[in-house]
Amino acid sequence: MTIETVKIEKGAMTAEEILDKSGNAWIAEEHELITGAGVVCDNHKAIVRSDNQKYIGIVGKDYGVVQNVEQFSMFDIIAKKYGARYGSVNTFNGGSKITASMVLPIRKTDEIRKVGDVLQRSILLINSFDGSTGFVGENNMLVLACSNGMTANQKGARFMLRHTKNVKDRYDEALKIFARSEAYFDQFIGQARTLAKKIMTAQDLKKYVQHLFPADPKTKKFSTRALNQQSIVTTLFFEGMGNLGQSAFDAYNALTEYLDHKRFDDEDKASASNTFGTGRKLRDKAFAYLEAI
Repeated sequence: MTIETVKIEKGAMTAEEILDKSGNAWIAEEHELITGAGVVCDNHKAIVRSDNQKYIGIVGKDYGVVQNVEQFSMFDIIAKKYGARYGSVNTFNGGSKITASMVLPIRKTDEIRKVGDVLQRSILLINSFDGSTGFVGENNMLVLACSNGMTANQKGARFMLRHTKNVKDRYDEALKIFARSEAYFDQFIGQARTLAKKIMTAQDLKKYVQHLFPADPKTKKFSTRALNQQSIVTTLFFEGMGNLGQSAFDAYNALTEYLDHKRFDDEDKASASNTFGTGRKLRDKAFAYLEAI
């Protein structure tokens, strides 16, 4: 999977601006699919970028295209009303998927520990033209001290977004989503503070990393790769950015640092994994485990 990331230093207040600055102000066009023999494929169609005429998806005939600017702009009201900013755009596989991050202002209540673990709240908006997802959003947190992304697979973490052309309905929907996101962020921060108070013993830490990177179910032995992963996360528990080597929060932060900064040399692979793949699943697995101990 190829990824192009464009970050806007001071952010943007509108979806139109962020898409223009990131080179994604193109239109997704619907084209007929025709075989080499000249036969039209009635059940499918191609989605093609208007700017370079490259196809970005093959979808069913009933698939309805909704342009990026139409989807993302429903959140312009959040930027205007609450001081949020569109911060970056990721383009996956030439445009088959597009994500735009909306960064929310930092509040005094967003600190986890006195050492300065401030969580930056953001909403990730995801649109696709390959039929893999609908228009969805995900609430994310970023530890500013170490740039580690945090999510938890619980109610309110990810949400589907319905599309309507009525501007008032779109803004009303965005405001409702924002209210739910704020409730999620407050809940997550409370849970993170609870994790920061849970002391991890050496045995607790060993069980944790073995849970994340388990033994082969057939041989009951840990692979070299699993042992290496366990070792890296264990080291980051003590030596990771912003970590104190004490709590369940340190344990979770160690995993997120591994996934964001250590697992792949290629940032594109890390971004794809953390957004759609195993990185996201590992975060959920770790958070659920640490909450339960």
